[in-house]
Amino acid sequence: MNSYATRAAAGTLVRLSVTFTDVAGVPTDPGVVTCAVRRPDNQVVAPAPIVIRDAVGAYHADVDIAGWAGGVCAYAFSGTAPLEVTVDSTFNVRALDYSPRGGGGMPRNADASAALTPLVRAHLAEQHRARLARDGEVEGILARRYRGTLGPAQTALDELMARIARYTREHLGQAPPRAWVYEEGRLREVLTTLRSQAEHYARETQRLVQPLLLREATLGARDALGVLKTLQPTGLPGGGLNAGGAGWTWGRPSPGALTALARQPNDHLFARWGDRAADAVQQTLWSGIALGRHPTRVAEEMSQQVQDLTYSRAVTIARTSATRAYTDGGMATYRANRDVVDGWVWLTEEGPRTCGACLGMQGTEHPLDEDLYDHPNGRCSRVPKLRGYGAILSDFGIEAPEGAVAAGADIPPADGWLKGQPDHVVQAVLGPGKAGLYRRGEITLADLVGVQDDPLWGRSIYERPLKAVRALARPGAQTAQ
Repeated sequence: MNSYATRAAAGTLVRLSVTFTDVAGVPTDPGVVTCAVRRPDNQVVAPAPIVIRDAVGAYHADVDIAGWAGGVCAYAFSGTAPLEVTVDSTFNVRALDYSPRGGGGMPRNADASAALTPLVRAHLAEQHRARLARDGEVEGILARRYRGTLGPAQTALDELMARIARYTREHLGQAPPRAWVYEEGRLREVLTTLRSQAEHYARETQRLVQPLLLREATLGARDALGVLKTLQPTGLPGGGLNAGGAGWTWGRPSPGALTALARQPNDHLFARWGDRAADAVQQTLWSGIALGRHPTRVAEEMSQQVQDLTYSRAVTIARTSATRAYTDGGMATYRANRDVVDGWVWLTEEGPRTCGACLGMQGTEHPLDEDLYDHPNGRCSRVPKLRGYGAILSDFGIEAPEGAVAAGADIPPADGWLKGQPDHVVQAVLGPGKAGLYRRGEITLADLVGVQDDPLWGRSIYERPLKAVRALARPGAQTAQ
């Protein structure tokens, strides 16, 4: 039984995560999952943390460690039949030195900003789950419209291949000539129907996506404000800035600015769906006839191509467009608070389904004017990097407390997570060839990151292919542990 737990970070709130897999490395759900935690003082946390299911086989539990002494904590996830397994691990709690100053206090720990990371991650995780739920609703609508719109075209393709199969049987295995396929097989009618219905589905998808963009931009701006409030310092004298005569007032992008974000041109994403589907069907059809392939197999391939070029494309466009509008709305909020926000940090969802390029970008810092250039269907996020407390307070003529540290979230590189995973997880993320180079220390995650200007999606990252990564390898480097 293969399973693994992600690392935990120190702070007020710790998120413990686990993924259960079968012997083939496929995520699998146990019957019931529980979590037990033992504190550094050897006391078992009671009541036990609530376990939340994130996806198939993936679970997490949040533990509040406020007031705990520093030391090693142990935890274990247990699953019951049909997948009986227990996963145990540990994490460290680093005590923060608080000094009572004027009824408040500032953590004197030099790395106190790292303590905010679990809180930010928890906040972003809740936002991510809400976005996934919205994506699921849209995908359901697209699936129903696909069946209703492209159903007749699929039926016409099946009937065409049935006529070809009948001709082949009647002529002792001889494939029909092209003229017969066009006339008797009614290929022209089939292609005309396919083009018309694919174009109609494209227009329906565009009408569905367009209003989603304003909704997502608005929600992105709102959620980004929530992240800023999570990062807002609370340990200042008097519990905030009010004691010094100032208070936190966050900027918000104007409704007009959000509307402008939602009106970005996207006609090119919905162009020539009918022609592309018809061309792909014809190529597969003639290739199958020339090679003597069974008509049923050819029909299945053509149906899959139509689905890939219409429904799957619609899902990618809807998901990616909504995600980018959501991200742009959030960036608008951060830019409306330039006096406090100094930039942003790339945050990746650490898991076996995340690509190497996204993992390579985690923890990289970017200026406020730079957009998040994730790839289509990406799930990456950005966390604001705030100016130091001293710089923020000096704008109000307030002297920073002794030991003040920079505000913001410390996002470590993803190497710490990936190096702690078993080989089957590393191979699932990187592929066998890159995984071997990575395990031997000949490449880093940063070597996997490429940037391209896609004609449809603009600037975006991509994972470099194995050949390109091998050219960057450094044989003899230290093995990754």
